[in-house]
Amino acid sequence: MTKTNHLSPETEELEKKKYILQGLETDLSQLELEYATFHGELRAFQHRYSELVVKRMYELDKIEAQISEHLISSDPNNPDYRRKLRETKERITEAEKEFEQEKERKNKKDFKPSEELKRLYRDIARKIHPDLTTNEKEQERRSKLMAEVNEAYADGDQDRLQNILNNWQYAPENIEGTDTGSQLIKLIRKIAQVEKRIAELEETINTLRNAELFQLKEKVSKSEAEGVDMLGSMADYLDVQIHERGQYLEFLRKGGK
Repeated sequence: MTKTNHLSPETEELEKKKYILQGLETDLSQLELEYATFHGELRAFQHRYSELVVKRMYELDKIEAQISEHLISSDPNNPDYRRKLRETKERITEAEKEFEQEKERKNKKDFKPSEELKRLYRDIARKIHPDLTTNEKEQERRSKLMAEVNEAYADGDQDRLQNILNNWQYAPENIEGTDTGSQLIKLIRKIAQVEKRIAELEETINTLRNAELFQLKEKVSKSEAEGVDMLGSMADYLDVQIHERGQYLEFLRKGGK
């Protein structure tokens, strides 16, 4: 007669929770990758759009502001001239803020992560994501490390990602206890945290997809697939406007009306 090994209810529940968490960790790592890739591509497009279009619009607005100032000098009480000057200066201020932010961005190249880089990112996210722990101090440590991971991923720095993973695997802080009851409580809380993070990521990605910048990126990508350089055409048009309005400004400076 053979003996049958029966697991305790706590152990059975622990095994079930481990299986559930494993699936959620896979979903979370994939979603984190999707967000990081999405964010990196959007940032690269923003830089490209800024270089080709925003900077030309900024130059045109500076010319328009000077034109408005000349027109106001000859007609100080004209509300249209003053309104246009105010609106133009507001756009100039916003553009200058964007340029300052652009200077702080390290990644100036097109974001094209390799499959190996994506695989490595997923592997790291499954191991060190802050929502995989219930300890507040440990969450803080993981959050800082995850920020480094995202930065390295955005820069396409595979060696740095690998070093982060190697260091993590041998960290003594990652050693866990073996008590069944404690492990079960930890797993339940981990599952809740991971589910919350997944919901947050889905909402964030959805918000980004509805943003004007993303909509423009989609239009540009579609036009490029059809052989049309949409951003280049916008830049050419703005160059013509800058030239024409610049000539008009010179005309005003010489006493023209």
